[in-house]
Amino acid sequence: MLEEAVNCFQIALDRNEIKSPEARDAIRQFLSFVK
Repeated sequence: MLEEAVNCFQIALDRNEIKSPEARDAIRQFLSFVK
C-alpha cells in the first residue's frame, strides 16, 4: 500500500502535475524518508 502511494507521488512529480513548490518539496522529503 505504501509502495503504491510512493509510485503515485513519484509519477506526479515526474509529470510535473504538482505545481506548488511547497508540495513538491514535501513529497520529495517524504519519498527520501520512505526509500
